[in-house]
Amino acid sequence: MTLSCNNPWKRRSYGPGVYISEVSIVSAEDISGTTPPFLQEPVDIGLDLTLEVGRSFNPHLVIAGNFKRDEITGEVVGWGSAFPVQEALLRLGYTGSLAPGNTIPEGVLEALAGKSFMRLSYVSGLKDDVGHATRTGTS
Repeated sequence: MTLSCNNPWKRRSYGPGVYISEVSIVSAEDISGTTPPFLQEPVDIGLDLTLEVGRSFNPHLVIAGNFKRDEITGEVVGWGSAFPVQEALLRLGYTGSLAPGNTIPEGVLEALAGKSFMRLSYVSGLKDDVGHATRTGTS
C-alpha cells in the first residue's frame, strides 16, 4: 500500500476528560521531610516540579514517597513507595545514586529545569453548582 501525505495526523482521543501533553520543568524543589498538602505525614523524599504548560499559569506536580525500611533497624533497604521519585529522576536524565542519607544530590534540581516530558492529566470531579469539570488530577 502506498501511503498518502494528504491526511494530517489526527489528535488521538483518550476519552472524555483525559489529556496528554508535553510540558517542561521551570524549576524543581526538594520537599523531602515535609508534609505535602495531600498527605498527613512527612515524606522521606520528594520533588515539587513547577511546570510550563503553555498557559498563563504554572501548575505544580508533586512526586514523593517513603523508602522501604527494615522493620527492626529502620534502615533504608529499598525505594518502597518512593519509586516514582527514582523513576522520575531516571527518566529526566539523572543516573547516579542518592547522596548520603538518601537525599537528592546537589545540582540535580537545577539540572531538571528545562527538561520536558509527557504529562497525563484528567478530570477527577465535577463542580456541583455549575456542572462542568473544575478539578484535575495529574500522573
